Amino acid sequence: MTCTVRPRYTRIAISLTLAALLALLLVVPLAESAASSPSTGELMSVSCPWAYACTAVGTYQTGDGSLHLLAERWDGSEWSFQTVPTPQVAGATFNFATVSCLPVHFCMAVGSYRLPHGTGGVTKNFFARWNGTTWFVNSLPLPPGMTDGSMGAVAAVSCYAASGCEAVGGDASNAPVVYDWDGGHWTAAVNGPASQAGAQLHGLACPSSTFCEAVGWVGNEGPGAAVFAESWDGSSWSSQSLPVGLPQVTTLRSVACVSSLDCTAVGNFYEEVFRNGAFNAAIPWMLHWDGSSWSQGYQPPQNFWLRNSNQITSVSCAYSGACEAVGWQMAERVSPGHEWWIQLQGLGVGAWLNGVSWFAVKGRPTVLIAVGQHVPGLPGIVAYRWTSSGWVSMPMPALPTG
Repeated sequence: MTCTVRPRYTRIAISLTLAALLALLLVVPLAESAASSPSTGELMSVSCPWAYACTAVGTYQTGDGSLHLLAERWDGSEWSFQTVPTPQVAGATFNFATVSCLPVHFCMAVGSYRLPHGTGGVTKNFFARWNGTTWFVNSLPLPPGMTDGSMGAVAAVSCYAASGCEAVGGDASNAPVVYDWDGGHWTAAVNGPASQAGAQLHGLACPSSTFCEAVGWVGNEGPGAAVFAESWDGSSWSSQSLPVGLPQVTTLRSVACVSSLDCTAVGNFYEEVFRNGAFNAAIPWMLHWDGSSWSQGYQPPQNFWLRNSNQITSVSCAYSGACEAVGWQMAERVSPGHEWWIQLQGLGVGAWLNGVSWFAVKGRPTVLIAVGQHVPGLPGIVAYRWTSSGWVSMPMPALPTG
């Protein structure tokens, strides 16, 4: 089907180096011809609580086929590998979702693993906490009255203090589930006000103990989905109204909040490219929260060279009006009073970016880092830092081989 309502697009300012353009055009052939590696991996999320401290999480697979949880720490000059205990579950598929860090040597990450189909394909959720030296991993609790077989994957976590974090996910029917961390324990509950069949919470931002914003979609991801949002006031969650006339085939993947008066949510809507609907183009789009309502502002442009791969996966805002959004083989920036524009300078061949974090405080050094992996066939994790000359690839430590 064709969307009857389209976000208005803005002028696109694209600065492409020859290398970046060749990377875009040759990504598939290069991916297919790349040699295999003893270890492959992906980074799913990164959090930079200040300019000289970033933590990224993901997974890696060793040559024997086993999966392991992965954490990397950046100290302002180089990345270092961190050991994260991986639950010893034969045949399970592990996945870190997101990580949230504070300047006080504290990080909280959440994820899930799925048991083999022979055991019922049950999904189990876990959290990983870093105390400045060591990672500790344990299971997330089940909401009252629920069993492992009725749970879906946890999707996001956001911490405003070492004694205060929120996480969101869903049950097996995709009814929203929320988790609360009090500094020592997690509690879980089905989110009553917004519970509806097929609803999935995917993005979360908590700038304070009295405000969190969560976004997601209803229905299967891709064509046919519809977005929704809800907020936390320190005691309860409530649904929020979205602008009338939004595309009916949309997803919201990520949200960033500078304060309770300023949030940016990003995702995609989909339109059929061919008349026979052979595939759908993923079009980046965003919504803005001003403290009282959501609206469509300037819309991110799409990368016309990769029209069917314009997946936006993550957004981070350094301050009001200054946000960076990343996705599959693309990055986009919005500055105060300006439009979104595509940033491809320096991105390597087939860089699939899953997470981004932008730290900027007046009078202090700033850092903007995006992480992800190469397209299938090109081994290894990737991290990029934004500089005055564009994105610069950051050397990453070799992954363990066994």
